[in-house]
Amino acid sequence: VRSGGRLADYAHPTRGSLRMVAGPVHCEGDHPPTRAAPALGADTDDLLGELGYDSERIARLRKSGAV
Repeated sequence: VRSGGRLADYAHPTRGSLRMVAGPVHCEGDHPPTRAAPALGADTDDLLGELGYDSERIARLRKSGAV
């Protein structure tokens, strides 16, 4: 893995930089992302908004424990 250049450093939101095995598919001129996925629930409000939920409805869902 190391000699084949298959390691990549990824930025983690709470742990700094992490070295991990890079993605298996590489295309010439393409640079895969080197950041971690969002933390669990970090983009829930934005996603629900894209689905048509307004802020009041999202707040009700949060209050009920649904999200």
